[in-house]
Amino acid sequence: MVCCIQVFPLLWVVGAFGRPERCAYEPWGQCKRTASCPVKNNAPFKINSYHAAPSQYDGARERMKLTMEYKREQSAARQACRAAGTCPEYAYRTTEGAIPCVNGFAGAHACRNIDQVAFISMEQLDLEYNNAFNLDGNDLWAWTDPVNGEEYIIMGLMAGTSFVRISPNPETPTVVAYLPSTNGISSDWRDMKVVNNHAYIVSEATGHGLQVFDLTRLRGQTSLGVVEPDFHYTRFGNAHNIVSNEATNTVFVVGATESPLEYDTCFGGLHMLDVSEPKNPQFIGCFDEDGYVHDAQCLNYNGPDSTYTGREICFCYNENSLTIVDTRATNGPTIISRVEYAGSQYTHQGWLTEDQSVLLMDDEQDEQNNFDQRTRTYIWDVNSLSNPILRNTHFHELLSIDHNQYVNGSLTYQANYAVGLRVLRIEQSTYSLSEVAYFDVYPPEDGTNPVRFNGAWSTYPWLKSGVVPVSSIEYGLYLLRPNVVAMENDYQRHLFGEQQRTSEDMTCPKQTRPCSPDAC
Repeated sequence: MVCCIQVFPLLWVVGAFGRPERCAYEPWGQCKRTASCPVKNNAPFKINSYHAAPSQYDGARERMKLTMEYKREQSAARQACRAAGTCPEYAYRTTEGAIPCVNGFAGAHACRNIDQVAFISMEQLDLEYNNAFNLDGNDLWAWTDPVNGEEYIIMGLMAGTSFVRISPNPETPTVVAYLPSTNGISSDWRDMKVVNNHAYIVSEATGHGLQVFDLTRLRGQTSLGVVEPDFHYTRFGNAHNIVSNEATNTVFVVGATESPLEYDTCFGGLHMLDVSEPKNPQFIGCFDEDGYVHDAQCLNYNGPDSTYTGREICFCYNENSLTIVDTRATNGPTIISRVEYAGSQYTHQGWLTEDQSVLLMDDEQDEQNNFDQRTRTYIWDVNSLSNPILRNTHFHELLSIDHNQYVNGSLTYQANYAVGLRVLRIEQSTYSLSEVAYFDVYPPEDGTNPVRFNGAWSTYPWLKSGVVPVSSIEYGLYLLRPNVVAMENDYQRHLFGEQQRTSEDMTCPKQTRPCSPDAC
């Protein structure tokens, strides 16, 4: 480790995308130590992540409460100005078809190597069921019918969930059904996952519980209209998110803070349900040792740490830590490791590479609350589950809050609020990223304001058709098609956005950072 930040000069060229492109870094060189950064007593350099004891409560919880209140205020203001007709940037758009990305734009949307396949308006998603000004979007997931291969997008709205078939022609998608929120209570947060052809849906709406919807009901239908859930699980009330492991028929409700029985909230941790019988979820326990879990990825582990091969492991994003849990340990769910990191503000979400050796993570509040307000992605070495190491931080070109990301092959697909969908190539050997494509779903902002929760909420990159859906908070559902060949060509030609590689020694004096490559 060295005690400096290397920032190489950038070459600016005007490329085929119709605007300046940042590209062509010098090769990454070895820093030289100086007298201001000595190695004392031959001690190894420290890293900027560190193990910490678990806690059922943490300071980031208060920051998140404030952020949620800010989001609610922003949503209410958006709805009010829509009703008054005073904010054209929030006016609903109409459904439209394919628009190619040409010279850096697809219609009004800045883009690179991604075309618009179709766009579905809020009114169409909502089937005109609710108040015309109460239609903001949030999370999404997808389902492929195992019988006929048809693809569906499941998109959350403030007042319910919309089911959209995009097969056989994604350019003419069909809204097949709409499931209202429990008790008709709206919320800015709604989340869903799929196990065994059933959607499991939670919300921050008071008393919402878990809605179970049999997705095979959609097969062969053109319009079911407004539908009811097949089952309603009520052992908890609100929840912030839901996670699934299809291999074990398990869903994990996270961020529950209200329940008829206080214990059933699991202190906001993993509320675990066996859904082997899809319409009869069975509570199988809690993981609550580390308090509130905001999001997680749970899977049957097959990575490089042979100690845990075949075990169900959850990588939990717990507001101020990455917490790795063995959910099926003999004595109940057990923490394998819990690590915090320098500069953390709100540990939000992340995803593993396909070989499960590298983990990419985002922090939803580090852009607003740190001096450098560019979007950043944390890149972890998780070859040892008991000793995760933060190897690098990728700084993006623009200022925007990051939200959700998912990995498919060598690419990570990030929904980064005001700058939309960003696609980055993963270099696992060097723990680095290179942006190779983007599509901005919120043109009114240009990536210069790091404190606005506008634009893209989430995405899903695994559909066989190659369509990548993106949920827009303000406008609706975008169906996009990344140009994989163009992305790879740009990567090979080193045409990608600004990057900054960092390597910090926590024992170094602050005045040694930043520094130029020659002065390290």
